[in-house]
Order: sequence, then structure tokens, then C-alpha cells
Amino acid sequence: MRMPCSSFVRLLLCLLIPLVHSLLGATALAQPGNGTSLSDAEHAFLAQAGPIVFVSQTRYPPFEFVDPDTGARKGMMIELAAWISTEFGFHAEFTDTVFLDAQRAVLEGRAQVLTSFFYSEARDRDFDFTDTVFDVPATIFTAADRPDIASLADLQGKRIAIQRGDYAEEYLRTQGIAFATVPTDSFSEAAAAVIDGRADALIGDEQIVLHFLYSEGLNDRMKKAAEPLYVGQNAMAVKDGNTVLLGILNKGIARARSSGALERISLKWAGVPLADPGRHLLDYWPYALATVAVLAMVVLWNLRLRYAVRRKTTELVQYQMRLEGIIQGTRAGTWEWHVPSGRIVINHHVADMLGYAPDALQPFTAARRTELTHPDDRERSAGLLARHLSGEDPHYACEVRMRHNDGHWVWLLERGQITERAADGTPLTMSGSQIDISASKLAEVELQLTASVFGSAREGILITDGDGTILKVNDAFTRITGYAREDAIGNNPRLLRSGRHDHAFYQAMWHNLLTKGFWEGEIWNRKKSGALFPELLTISAVYDNAGTVSHYVAVFSDISRQKENERQLEHLAFYDDLTGLPNRVLLVDRLNQTMARARRKKTRLALAYLDLDGFKEINDRLGHAIGDRVLTTTASRLSETLREEDTVARFGGDEFVMMLPDIASKETVEAIMHRLLAKIAEPIHIDQERLQVSGSIGLTHYHGDVDLDSDQLIRQADQAMYQAKQTGKNRFHVFDADHERAIRGRHDLIARIRQALASNEFVLHYQPKVNMRTGSMVGAEALIRWAHPQRGLLAPGEFLPHIESDPVSIALGEWVIATALAQIDAWQQAGVELTVSVNVAANHLQQPDFTARLKDLLARFPGVAAAHLELEVLESSALEDINHVSQVIADCAELGVRFALDDFGTGYSSLIYLKRLPVHVLKIDQGFVRDMLHDPGDLSILEGVLGLARAFHREVIAEGVETEEHGKVLLQLGCEQAQGYGIARPMSAEALTAWAQGWTAPVVWTQTGQLNRQDIELLYAASEHRAWIDQLDAFVRSDADDAPETNPHRCRFGQWLDRKRIEMPQSELLGAIDALHRSLHADGDQVIAQRRAGNAQATVDAQARLVDSSTDLLQRLQFVVDGRSRR
Repeated sequence: MRMPCSSFVRLLLCLLIPLVHSLLGATALAQPGNGTSLSDAEHAFLAQAGPIVFVSQTRYPPFEFVDPDTGARKGMMIELAAWISTEFGFHAEFTDTVFLDAQRAVLEGRAQVLTSFFYSEARDRDFDFTDTVFDVPATIFTAADRPDIASLADLQGKRIAIQRGDYAEEYLRTQGIAFATVPTDSFSEAAAAVIDGRADALIGDEQIVLHFLYSEGLNDRMKKAAEPLYVGQNAMAVKDGNTVLLGILNKGIARARSSGALERISLKWAGVPLADPGRHLLDYWPYALATVAVLAMVVLWNLRLRYAVRRKTTELVQYQMRLEGIIQGTRAGTWEWHVPSGRIVINHHVADMLGYAPDALQPFTAARRTELTHPDDRERSAGLLARHLSGEDPHYACEVRMRHNDGHWVWLLERGQITERAADGTPLTMSGSQIDISASKLAEVELQLTASVFGSAREGILITDGDGTILKVNDAFTRITGYAREDAIGNNPRLLRSGRHDHAFYQAMWHNLLTKGFWEGEIWNRKKSGALFPELLTISAVYDNAGTVSHYVAVFSDISRQKENERQLEHLAFYDDLTGLPNRVLLVDRLNQTMARARRKKTRLALAYLDLDGFKEINDRLGHAIGDRVLTTTASRLSETLREEDTVARFGGDEFVMMLPDIASKETVEAIMHRLLAKIAEPIHIDQERLQVSGSIGLTHYHGDVDLDSDQLIRQADQAMYQAKQTGKNRFHVFDADHERAIRGRHDLIARIRQALASNEFVLHYQPKVNMRTGSMVGAEALIRWAHPQRGLLAPGEFLPHIESDPVSIALGEWVIATALAQIDAWQQAGVELTVSVNVAANHLQQPDFTARLKDLLARFPGVAAAHLELEVLESSALEDINHVSQVIADCAELGVRFALDDFGTGYSSLIYLKRLPVHVLKIDQGFVRDMLHDPGDLSILEGVLGLARAFHREVIAEGVETEEHGKVLLQLGCEQAQGYGIARPMSAEALTAWAQGWTAPVVWTQTGQLNRQDIELLYAASEHRAWIDQLDAFVRSDADDAPETNPHRCRFGQWLDRKRIEMPQSELLGAIDALHRSLHADGDQVIAQRRAGNAQATVDAQARLVDSSTDLLQRLQFVVDGRSRR
């Protein structure tokens, strides 16, 4: 029976693999409870999932492939998948394709399981892998006659055949190998590419490639070129996140392994040797002839050996005598190690090297040697010994340190080799020598240190002879200057000269070198590229024994980055990072110099302080990035508009300061200010946004004859800027002394208010809040008054605006809360339960300890329920820091305190703000209520606020109810709670209780209900008509020629009426209103014509007729509205 060597090796491997699997299987079976049963959830998943589709590769034997003869899918992983589906009783379907398409099929949901897939970190991002089924090494294969590829490094620059999508390509790139990919769809194609010469090598899974080569009889055409690069973990895989199916597969694999099924599958495909062409007996006749020849040579060699032994014995005796003489002469230590016993025989030189008497080290053993060896050298020495003893290294050689008898370490060079082995090859004796190399080691360390300093120094080093010829440069010199060693050596350092230093500079340098022996400083030099660079240079002279300069050593470093950092630090210190304009520091410095020059030369300068109007809204709405672009655009416009000698500085935020020296007249400055304002107000186009800001400028003049410093001048301009803002923005205001006195007056007023608070001069009045439909009082608003000893009772508008940003406003706010709580307590004791609302200033609410201090105030009145206190915060104040205000409101709500958003609709109201502010009540600003009868816009806003309140489940109360008509319209819109002068003015606490007992709601309110949505259009119609009447009246009273629309079909009321006539053509009421409306517009034409003709009396008469018709029209509309809203 013919069995070639290769077949025998494969047979042995095939026998070992099942044995290993058997051992692993036995170990698995020995584990208590392998947990391979499916859970209820996994059973349910399989019941609902339908067929589980397994996708495999068409050509990947022996793991998975399609039989070319039968078309059946076969292989180890196919059989394992089929076994799992049978074992767990679910329906499995199989399909096949090329490697990359198989991956895409699972990712796109056309299949659920990749039957054979190797793990990698990149793949793990898209797939979940089962437990490893087989470990498969990845190996380099080349043509059999190719000698130049024997390691991973040899693949550099080669053409590598790789299956598409295989991890090998990623692996080579991570190892830094530059190569050309020859992509293939299978390892068999990759092997063909190597055999055909289209690729230099292939990297593939070892079993698959070998299976193909032996199956196709190509094993003599290719070879393994190196040890495996890595071992792949072959497993099944599912799409990332399919954890239930992954658990089922893992349990199936575990059960296949523990039951022996996996072993049987492996034995079937890996356990049978591949077919081999074999050899005939006649093929072996050359080996038989060779054997006979060898035997003949052995006989002849034996005869010759007898003679040689005798001769060699004589030579060895002579050699031993010479060797002993050499050892004695060189004082080399010798040793002989008896490996089994560990005993080491040494000569006296070994003892001398370690400072011991010859007998002091006896007995000397391997353990004693290890004890004397330096701890850092033990592992290395033991490793080298082990390699020699195992036959990996032919000799043992190692430099070690051993402890001298006096405690220091001695460097020794040990050399040796095995001199005797047992019959089975086990080492018995090892002999060698050792010499003391401490002196050479010390010299080596010093030399290495010197070379390391020179070679690895970050500073450039240049050494010249006494005449200045360059002898040596280090790597840093080349890196800094660009000159290679061959460019520099033999030249003079003058090749680096920049030309920026004059002759006197170099004269001073050489004077220092010759008189002091060194020079150090900063110098500009030129690189090989021509670029100039600054360097920090130190030159030292080296003298010989005669005191003559033999060498110069120059050490230098490139300080370009340091210089750039200094420049940047200087720029950061004096310039604004965003706009590049001078900052406050630089402006103040220039302003001081310009003011000093103005004092000397009796000239004048102007200082303008600019604050952008509308910038905060842009910044909050569109973000800081857009805001920054607005600032840079504004900075450019300011610089373009001013003169070259003027200075524009950014003071931070949206504030700029402009210094204009040598101004001829105030008119000149004012003309510049007008140009600035016009330039600032030009639209700014950023992306798709058209943005616009304006400027408020404060202007002050300095004539040099006033004792002012720069800070005072800046404050004057700042104060003038605030005056410009208060008077309407988009303008400039010139500082004057009267305004400054007003500011001082404000400070005096603040001090007086602080005194009034201490003297209890403040009182609270209360304005009732009512339910207009029920006639009940639902609460009261506490309003502060100042009982001034001289000026009488002052309304809050006369003093609160002056303390908005002063700490006294916080103290006054806490007094109001405390006083209101005390009044609630007093009312409760009198049997009156009433909720009181208190206005809270923005800076008071934004105090970090607001909630804590409120909690302390509530604790002073334990009988008062926190829910009886309601805090009102202005909408505009709440939006300044919505995050903080939202948190404060939430914290106070936990205490039980309610919050109301005052003047709602006057700020930047939005659904986002309303959602984020957890307030309980929305207070509609009185401006919308007061004007809603004549302003359809206000009526629309009012309706929108009510809709928001309902949508966000907020209570709503209207301010500014001054007439019964106001209340009735609010009720028709669905707003029941209100306050205002039409109900009651603010009054003392005592008067409030009496008022509550005697007040009843007007009958018209109690009988008015809420209109349907479609009927609310009647309110808009009436408001539109009143607005038209107001426009006509304004036209009559003014000199303008802008008359309102008189076409009855073009006014907004007429457009509404036309729509209604189409919807309700049979309505007699609408017909009467339409006729009356046409008559009204005819009267309006008469009013306009008479006014334009200058006929005053005719205009008055026509207007009187118009008013009568208007009243009739409104009464008819009101009749309809009242009828539809009557309860």
C-alpha cells in the first residue's frame, strides 16, 4: 500500500483533530448543566419568525461550497446549521452567493444567518458573532519555486491575491504593509492568480487553500511561505442587535459540541486524507542505491577514524596545555555546570572577579549563581540558557551583573555550550568561561551617553575647528536648517547668515567669544530653503592643553514657535480675538496718549461708545455662530467708515468704542456719527438670513482743558450711549453735564428709597381679581405705594424704575412678599380666604438664593398655605435666562407657590418658551385688552393667547378691563377672570374686604357666554369696522393725504361681509348690514372729498352722518353677537 510522506502527515493530523475534539467534548460534557435548552422567549421567536434563511459562500470548501456535480450545498458549517435546525425543530432555508453579497444579504434582511464568518472588530460593528466554531489560521502562500517571500515584511510592495471582503486586507494595512490588491471571489481564484503569475502571493485560510490545492493536484505548484499571520475565529453571524437568534445559535453550537455532533462533522470533512497520486516501488530505486553507498562509506570512515583518534588525542593534550596557559594569562574564569545536580565547578579567577577567596564560594551551585546575579538580568540569562539547552541556540552568551563581595555590581561576559548529553539527548554537562567587562561597560555607557546627547538632542549642535570649518552636526541641525551633513561639513557657519544683522552685531559676538570664551543670544538665520527663522544660540570655545582654541561648539534651538506665541500673546493681550480690533487695554493706552497730546497741543478729540440694537435677539434666535458673524461684519463696516487715524475697539459683547483724534468741529463728528449709523443699519446677509441691527452711540468730546482721565471719558460716552437707547435707539446722544447730574440724582433717590424702606414708608394696596361671569372675587394683586412724607402717596412708576438694577430692589421685593404674607394671615384669621399675587423683579428672581429665602419667608407664617401666594414675573424678564427662571419656578412650585407670567404677549412669546416655563397663570397685557375693540391685531393676539392657555392647561386672566364692553368681549372669547379700573382701582387691605362684600358683576357679564369659533368672526368684523372709522377720523384731523380705503368691497370688513353673503345669500340681516355698509362708504367718500376740498363745515356734517350710520351698523352686529353668546 502506497502512503507518501505528505499523506502520512495529513493522516496523522486527521487523527489528532478528532482526538482534540473528543477531549474538548468530554470536558464540555463534564460541566454541570450546559444550558443548551431553549427558553420560552426563544421558542416564541422561532414560532413567529418563519423560515430562518442561512446564506453561505458558493466556493469555500471544506466549510461551505456548492458541489459542482450535484449542485448541493455542502461543507462543515452547512451540516452544522442543518443539525441545529433539526435539533431545535425549526425550518431552515439555505442559499449561497459570493462573500461580499452574503454579508449584504444579512444586513439587508434577505437572510438571517451567515453560516461561516470570521470575527474582526470592524465586522463586529455591523454583526453579532456566535461562539467560535473553528480556529482557522491565515497563511501566506506563494509559488513553490519562489524564494523571495518568507515573512510578512517580504510582502512590502507585492501583488497580493485576497478574497473580496476578507480581513487579511485590513490586517496588512494595520501592519503598515504597502501592497497592490488582486481581488478575487474565492481562495481558489486567488490560488489560480498566484500560479498564473498575476499575483506574487495570496493570503488565505490555511485549511481552505490546502483543500483546494490537494483536491486539484496543485500542491506541488505552491507552498506555505511563513508561519500563520493570525488565527481567525470562524463562527456564524447575525445582523447586529438580533440577540434572540444569536442565543439560539450559540445554544445549538454548544449542544453540537457537547453531544459529539460537531466532532463527527469535523471528522467527516477534516479527518479523511486528501487524494494523492502515490508512487510505485520502482520510484524508490535511487534511494536504495544511496543507502548502499552510505553503508560503504561508513565502513571506510570507521577504519580511518581509528587512526584519527590516536592522532587527535595527542593534539588535544597539547591544545589543553596551551588553553590553560591562555586562561592563566588572560585571567579568564572558567566553569563547568553539572546540569542534573546543579553543581558548578569554577576556577579561582571566577572567585577573584567577585572578591571572594577560592574556597569561600564552595560549594558553588546554579541556585547560588542566580542569587548573585542582578535581578534585572536573571530572566534574560535564564532564557538564553533555556534556549541553548533546548537546542534553539548553538551557544550560550550573555552579559550579566553579579554582586561583588563588597556590594557593588560587576559586569561579566559569560560564554558556554553543552559538552555532554545523555543517550536520550538530555544535557548533562555545560562548560564555559567568563571575563570581567566592567571597564568596557563603563566606557560604553559614557560613549552611549555622549552619543545620545549629541544625536537625540532637540537642539541643533554644530562643531567647528579653530578656524570655523564645520566638522560635525547632529540630526537636529539638519531638521532645523534643512542642510544635510554633507551640505554642512567642510563649510563655514556663514552659510546660515540671514542678512538681517549688521557688521557690528557679528563684531560684538566675536569679541565676546575671544575674550570670554562664549556668546549667547537671539539671532536670525536662514534655512536651506531660504526661509528665515529666529534661534536661541550659545557658542562656546574649546581649548587644548596649550590654551589655544581647538574647536567651537554651537548649540541652538528654533524659537519660531516661541516668537509666534509671543506675538499671539501680545495680540490676545491687546486685540479682540473675534474681530481683530484693539481691545479695551490697547484703546485705553492709545486714549491716554491721545489725551496727553490734546492737552499739549490744545486740540480736541471725540470718543464714541456704540452698543448694537437687536443683536441679542439675533444671537438668541440663530445662535452664537451667526451672532459672531454679525459682530465681525459690523467691525469691518466701522473700520471702513472711519478715518485711518481713528481707532475702533471692541469692548466685549456687542459694544464698540471709537476714538477720533484731531477733530475740527462738533459738526464734523456728528456727520461721522450719521454715516456710522447708516452703515450699521445696512442689511447683513448671512446664509439664507437677511439680518438687520442698528446702533445706539454715546458721544463725548475732550478739549484738553478739562481735568479728566481716560476712564472718566469712557464712562461719559457710556452714559451717553444709554441715553441714546432710552430715547429710541438707532441714534447718537452727546454727553452733557445735566445728564450726569441726573445720574447723581438717581443715586440720591436710591439712597432715599433705602432710607424709606428702613423707615416703613411703603404700603401695599390691593387690586381685586374677579370672575366676571360668576361675580366672585378670586384673588388680589399686591401693588406697592410710597407714602412719601413730603410728596404724598407715590405710584410705583415714580420710583421702581430707578432701582431696577440696584440691590435695594431685592430688599424691597422681599418686603413686599413678607407684607403680603402677613396680610393673607390677617385675612385668614378674619375668615377671609384670598390668594394674593406679588410682582417679582427680574434681578430678584435670578438671585441664586431666591428659593431658599422664599422658603424662610413662608416659614415665618406657618398658618398661611403656600398656594395662597402667587408670584408674578414679567415675560420679558423670564426670557432673559429661561433655564434659570424655569428651575426657580419649578423649585418654588415644590414649596406650593404658584407663578403667573405677567404682560404675556409683550415679549418673544413662543410655544417653546411657554412649554419650558412651568407657570400656572398667564396674564394678558392690558394693552391688548384696552385696544381690542378698535384693533383687530390686538383682538387676534388676545384670541391666540387664550388658545395657548387652553392648549397648555394654563389659567388666564386679563388686565386692563376698563368698560363693560371690554368684559363682555372677553367673556365671548372665553376669558372669565379679569382685573382693571372698570372693576376696581387698587385700594387698602381694609377697603378691599368692604368692597368685596358690596360688589356685584354687571348683569350683561353674567348673561354673556362664550361664542362658537365661527361666531368670533363677528367680533373681528366689528373691530375691523371701528379701526376703519378711526383711520378716517385720523385722516380728517391730520394734514396727510393718506385716506383709508372707501371701496366697500376692499376694506377688511367688506371682504368679510362679501364672504358671508356668499355663504348665507338668504340672510335678511346680512342684506341690511350690507346696504348700511355701502351707505357708510358713500358717506366716507363725502368726508374725504370735503376734507380735500377744504370745506370744514361740510366735512363735519358728512362725518356726523357717518358716525350715525356706523353706530347703527355696530348695533346690528352687536345684536347678532349678543344673541349668539347669551347664556
